[in-house]
Amino acid sequence: MRLKVAEAEEAVLEAVVAEATKLGEAWSEGACRKVTPDLGTFLDAAVTESPEEAQAIRAEEEARKQAERQERARWCPPSPDRLALWLRAGASLTLCDAARQTSVAQLCEAAVLCVREAAQDALEAAAAADEASKEEATDDKACRAQELDEGCAAALRFILSEAPATVLVEDALGRSCIVIMAEAFGFIADLPKPNLGEEPKATLRALCDGIGLCFSKSPSTLLWCLRSNESLRLASEAIAEHYKDAEDKPAPLLRLLDWIEVVMGGAWEVATEESDVLSRAVVEADFFDVEEMVDTSIRLRNFTDKMEQKVQEWKAEEAELKLLEFEARCAKKALAYEDRIARLEAEIARRAGSAARPKAKAKPTSVPEEAQKAEEAPEKEKKTTPPPPPQVTELDHGAVAEAKRVVESIRTDRLVNCEWEEGITEEVKAGLLGMRRSLCAAVERLAMDLYADECHCLWELIQNADDNKYDSGVQVPELSLALDVDPSHGAFVWTSNNEIGLTAE
Repeated sequence: MRLKVAEAEEAVLEAVVAEATKLGEAWSEGACRKVTPDLGTFLDAAVTESPEEAQAIRAEEEARKQAERQERARWCPPSPDRLALWLRAGASLTLCDAARQTSVAQLCEAAVLCVREAAQDALEAAAAADEASKEEATDDKACRAQELDEGCAAALRFILSEAPATVLVEDALGRSCIVIMAEAFGFIADLPKPNLGEEPKATLRALCDGIGLCFSKSPSTLLWCLRSNESLRLASEAIAEHYKDAEDKPAPLLRLLDWIEVVMGGAWEVATEESDVLSRAVVEADFFDVEEMVDTSIRLRNFTDKMEQKVQEWKAEEAELKLLEFEARCAKKALAYEDRIARLEAEIARRAGSAARPKAKAKPTSVPEEAQKAEEAPEKEKKTTPPPPPQVTELDHGAVAEAKRVVESIRTDRLVNCEWEEGITEEVKAGLLGMRRSLCAAVERLAMDLYADECHCLWELIQNADDNKYDSGVQVPELSLALDVDPSHGAFVWTSNNEIGLTAE
């Protein structure tokens, strides 16, 4: 009885091995026929001179392709149970076929090809069917494509769980399964994107999960491959970009790309020999944890980015505060200037009113008593203490003429109100006017700075008195200041000193 059971098990294993071998040959043959055209058929058709023979060859080729397509339409991906039985029979998932493709790469190409053809068959069936059976035929073909996609995804997950390193093996064309799927979806090399329903989405997601599994088991090997293989790195980045806006993002793949960004920045040096890679991995395993180191680098980089963003925000707030402070200073200066302008206007009005008032005291003239009494009568009714009557001074015409000559000489020196424009060229005139404008602006600026303080005029009077020349007989220079109020002109200040050339009056 035991012998019969053993013979039955051996027969089952032989049948499974034969079926798996046939399945692998079908995958490789289908892939090669999809990628490489039949050169012999092309040459035979090229050298054939008879149109009938060429037409027969083309018909035979079309029939062969149709038969292959029908065979692929009947094909189903192996289930994980059949693959497990295949492994128990002694098969290996790391062996390559004639095109140097592993079972993972063959399964990816089979998924891309079969799902695409199933979707195209669904469209053809929908176009050929009538209105009554059109919806039913379309649903059947669409379900066929979805079943193929999910079956390939389940088989791919099983293979990568048993041999995760096969995801990095390249075929004779230098393509790994990651590059194959990226090209099938049109992510790289400006390839056309497949139509809606022709994408093996479940297989692509299973491949991303397999990359995460390989990353968790052997991070150093995967990092070295991505660091040294540009096409593999670009394909991984393109797949991650495809899932950028998806709700269920492949977290291991995104984490791997974060590591690669740190690695490309110089945190890892690419070894030129495999022995160097192995020795580095052993040394790193003895002294520190690679995952912890790179994760710490990523956290530090994120922290640095956040701090830079905070610094930019702080700088913006500081600039805003400086702007507010500057506006406050400008408003304060504007108020001060308005107050000063008001005081200057009041002073101008007062001086304009007192322009006819003599600056020096003189002897009073006789005023008729009746006119004086008539003027004092209303004042007595309003005020109990009448102010002294206004005095009319007698002007010295010689002093007035001398003062006028001094003023005219100053105006002549300053080229004001004189006939200086006659007899000179326009260049000289322009130069003189420019000099006068510059001097006037400088004097105005100096006056604004000197008289910015309200009591600066008092200090100027004291400074002038101190700079004056005094007689040798004068022992102490004197300066007298008196504040008086006139009802018609307002307040005024009298100043006097014992300078040479001035009298007590």
